[in-house]
Amino acid sequence: MPNRNEDENKKDDLKKSIEKLNKEHNLLSADLVEKRKALKSFISDLEYHVDNPEDKEHLENVIKTIPELIKMFEVKHPGITDLLNKISMILSNMGI
Repeated sequence: MPNRNEDENKKDDLKKSIEKLNKEHNLLSADLVEKRKALKSFISDLEYHVDNPEDKEHLENVIKTIPELIKMFEVKHPGITDLLNKISMILSNMGI
């Protein structure tokens, strides 16, 4: 079972990744309305999870959106794709 310090480190990694994802979101062209909307919704869901880690059902639904987002961004936005993959790994390491 992971200790509290490990959990806090993982949570910090997740927060940092969310910050980076927010920056990438802000760099997306304004004409990419649907992509911006999908990414912002995902970011909001992750931020909700940070504040409400006990809501496992919500998080499971969030995790299900990651492959779709990766597919949406992988060709023209590799930085976002890398961050999404990192977030997926962090959540997996958190036992989710």
